[in-house]
Amino acid sequence: MAEDALTVSAGLLAYVALTLLLVSILVGYRSVLVLQGRPANTFTPSGEDVGPFSQRLCRAYLNCVENLPHAGALMLLSLVSDQAAVVAPLMGVFVGARWCQSLIHLVSIRPAAVIVRFTFFVLQIGIEAYWLVMLVRSIFA
Repeated sequence: MAEDALTVSAGLLAYVALTLLLVSILVGYRSVLVLQGRPANTFTPSGEDVGPFSQRLCRAYLNCVENLPHAGALMLLSLVSDQAAVVAPLMGVFVGARWCQSLIHLVSIRPAAVIVRFTFFVLQIGIEAYWLVMLVRSIFA
């Protein structure tokens, strides 16, 4: 159904938008520091040299990048195999969990926040595992 394909496409776009938002904040933050005199070649990939927020921002961005290949592959596979109906019902939950995980990553490293953040991560992995099983069953049935 075309509506399911739109839902999956919108979900993939929302995931990519989050990734681009995080890297844009990172680039903006580092650009300000360069304009204030910091040499551009002194930043560490982890962000720890700038401060705790920068480190959390780098990790939130890299978490998106690390998970995009398998999440995106499942979304795209559902579209090209005409099985978007398998992925669409949980797309909002999946993308919402991704956004929540990233936002919590940015605002806190308190133990309770880390547990909530991890819960959102596990939810995403669980949804991906479900999608994988259901796509295999749908495509190869």
